[in-house]
Amino acid sequence: MLECPSSAAKLSPMSAAIAASTVFSWRSYRRPSHLFHLRSARHGPVLPSRYSAEEISRTCQQHMQRVFARCIQVAGRCGGWLFAIMRENPSAEEDALRASELRKALVDLGPSFVKVGQLLGAPAPFLESLAGKAGELGAEWDRRRSTGYSEILEGRLQRSDEGGFVVAKDVLAGQPLLFEASVACAPVGPTACGSLARQCRASPGVLEKVMKLPTGRFTGETRELEAGLACNARECSREPGFVALFLACSQIPHSCCPNAIIDSAQTHAVLRALDDMVVGTTVNVSYVTVSLNHQARQSQLGQGFSCKCSRCVSEESNDPQFTVACSSCKKGSLSLSREDPQHCKACGAEFVAAEALRHVKEAAKANAFMAKAESARGDAVQKAMALETRLRTATTSANPAPPRHPQILQLMNNVANCYFYAAQTPGSNQAACWAGFWTYKQRFMEGLEANHGPTKQRDLHYILSLRRMLSAKFSDREEREKHQQKFEQLCLIHFGEHDIPQSLRDLRR
Repeated sequence: MLECPSSAAKLSPMSAAIAASTVFSWRSYRRPSHLFHLRSARHGPVLPSRYSAEEISRTCQQHMQRVFARCIQVAGRCGGWLFAIMRENPSAEEDALRASELRKALVDLGPSFVKVGQLLGAPAPFLESLAGKAGELGAEWDRRRSTGYSEILEGRLQRSDEGGFVVAKDVLAGQPLLFEASVACAPVGPTACGSLARQCRASPGVLEKVMKLPTGRFTGETRELEAGLACNARECSREPGFVALFLACSQIPHSCCPNAIIDSAQTHAVLRALDDMVVGTTVNVSYVTVSLNHQARQSQLGQGFSCKCSRCVSEESNDPQFTVACSSCKKGSLSLSREDPQHCKACGAEFVAAEALRHVKEAAKANAFMAKAESARGDAVQKAMALETRLRTATTSANPAPPRHPQILQLMNNVANCYFYAAQTPGSNQAACWAGFWTYKQRFMEGLEANHGPTKQRDLHYILSLRRMLSAKFSDREEREKHQQKFEQLCLIHFGEHDIPQSLRDLRR
């Protein structure tokens, strides 16, 4: 929607898709891998310089034979697939395969066909406001971006007195609440703030609004504009490596236990509900990674901002990521973050925090080695057993490391991954390797999920790990379907899709 320089006026959905994909050069078209293998024209009409409904219609009228051939091609590529899904009731695994086949079909039909489909799926009020205009969509979109365009979807929100949003009608988890265009975006790096500032200065209206945003901990450290940008620009969830500024979303209050999430790219963002919410509920989002420990979250929020949400209040004195039970009686609550001598209140056993901290450091060294390319060499089973020994020592000694500490969880994950690769090795004891994989992978996922606190939001690392688990060998079909259902539910809530966006699937987080 944000890239297609066309207009929806005077074109039906099917005619618009066929017309736009016809005028696109056929040089890059790939032959279908199945269904009908049609011969395509190698040279199509040149794309109109004014990519509007009128120009597309005029071009297509001059090449009716090729438009007709394109209609046959679209029907041949998608017709059989659509007919099949209408007559069948596929399982979750078969449905995932069908989704993959549809993605391939869309790639085969070309980018213009897909982009017009994205255009026609844009928010209805946005398209209706463009109807009858001869101007290009790209120019209109740029104009709206320059003014800080946002749109409450289906009346689900209303502005609060504090400048944020409250729920105006009951909503369900996963429903989109707000659509907003970014007013500035830039690659992450030392020049990001300066680049965002230049874009904001280019529009007096945007600059005035940005100057009213809070500056938080950056006050006094940089100029006022850059301070506001540093405090409010956020990394794009769909495009890590880029930051963008959203004026309306910047006014939503923070909570470490949020009830909404901002699904963002460089050009736009969608605010989605994480929970079912009733009328009058104040919408809040997390400004920081929710799986971080209490101290790390407060550090990222910075000076001048202290979160007092229910989660922070409960974790302030006893952070679960630094807490461990007594090794003698398996009771009590001993903390790695306290430097004073500690004794179990249940049995009186002494806890030496320095020893527990040493185990954490040893786990960190092992994790650092596994992150290097050289760790791929050697026998996977031997590496798994060596890491398993290190993990057992760290978690079962007289002064054990906290089981939910990030370094201990990552060590569990590395043990599981070694067993996973060992199970793929010919001649290995696959049953034992798969058993080892599931033992440690489940412990890792349970600990990582618990570190997110009482919220439905999950970091990308967790969702990616769950997706990669689906490629493992499950004990039975029901177990796999349970994990598949959980994964798809998370994706629907976070991205509005049944799978992780393509741009995120190969990330190592």
